[in-house]
Amino acid sequence: MNNKLLAMQQLLRVVCVLALMLPASVALASTILQLDVDALLEQAELVFEGEVIESSAFEKDANGAVHTRVVFRIDEIIAGAHSGSKLTLEFAGGQVHGKGMRVSGSILPAQGERGIYFVESISRGLVNPLLGWSQGHFTLTRDSAGKERVLTNRSRPVKGIALTPQARDLRAPFSNGVARGVRTGSAGEAAAAGMQSAEFKRQLRERLREKAAQRNVRNPH
Repeated sequence: MNNKLLAMQQLLRVVCVLALMLPASVALASTILQLDVDALLEQAELVFEGEVIESSAFEKDANGAVHTRVVFRIDEIIAGAHSGSKLTLEFAGGQVHGKGMRVSGSILPAQGERGIYFVESISRGLVNPLLGWSQGHFTLTRDSAGKERVLTNRSRPVKGIALTPQARDLRAPFSNGVARGVRTGSAGEAAAAGMQSAEFKRQLRERLREKAAQRNVRNPH
């Protein structure tokens, strides 16, 4: 994975612990590097479509760090592998016993939410286990005609995805919550402006096949 992103997440874990010395309701600042679509696909351990079926906050340790345990039902795997029909991920932040902790820029998947999730790691402890935080967190909603559409986790319709072949040769900028190459509308725009989920998944799988073919050309058997 991106070494700069890993270093930032490790630093943020320390910040989260130190912030517990502050008042009960704490908001922590964060900075995440921007990724592109290829990086999301290459670096995610698991990409799946599913639904949040359980969400519960708890005190992580004796220091009182608040984390939230989110249980997903896996409906379809797009990339990677997972043996079960459910997946549990842990996020820093949440509220329990009147104590709250929020990491700025980290949006927790909500109870009942359906989405497409790019998971950085299913086992390693991370502030936010979704790759690139909001960049790897898409929600699904039905439009007035009943068609399932793709939105960012800030409710912007996803209108398309495009490749950025030279993006990672440049110094990565900080994330604005959307991966480079993901074209979005405005927050107030109707969900019907977004891609249908089936087309979004088709394009992701097509790009995975293209990348696999490129690797085979570079490393023929």
